Amino acid sequence: MTDRGRAATYDRWWVPALYDLDVRFASRLVWGASVATQARLLADVLTEGPVLDVPAGTGLFTARAVRARRSDSLIVAVDLSGRVLRRARRRLGDRAVYVEADVGRLPFRDGTFAAAHSSNGFHLFPDTSTAAEELVRVTRPTGRLVVTTWTDRGHVVARWYQRLLARLGHVNVPRSPADHISTIEAAGGVTETHTTTGTLLQWEGRRGP
Repeated sequence: MTDRGRAATYDRWWVPALYDLDVRFASRLVWGASVATQARLLADVLTEGPVLDVPAGTGLFTARAVRARRSDSLIVAVDLSGRVLRRARRRLGDRAVYVEADVGRLPFRDGTFAAAHSSNGFHLFPDTSTAAEELVRVTRPTGRLVVTTWTDRGHVVARWYQRLLARLGHVNVPRSPADHISTIEAAGGVTETHTTTGTLLQWEGRRGP
């Protein structure tokens, strides 16, 4: 399920910095959820390490989570783009280990992680069912799962922007929160709580026993 076209976009030298700016300024105004809000979801599972973070991106959310919750949990930062991982390494240093890999074929054994976190990935993954299955597979039974992703909700500017990005092939066609939740549950995730703030679905649960 590798999508090198999207990964190649993020591998351009200027894109990671532009992504950071976009996330910082557009998260609340366009998508309806601040960086701090999203980072708290990851911070909540850092006490349970080792923790998988995929897609780790530039480490913007991860660095905020680490500052919010001091712990010794090992973070394994995974992304398909080597360039954004290098930017993440500059932010996080030895606080994480970095793996360039496809979420559809994660190079880890079953039940490796106490928790798995996926921030803003499911609107990018070309095969969301396989991505969900892999997240569940590498998480221990009853281990924590946290997912945030764009949906077809939100104000008119957000919906228009998503449709434009989808036509350009940069993101998937927007899906409803219920569609995303069904995909995660079909893969073996058990929903504990979920909210949709603006465009962003924030889902928390566990792998089934």
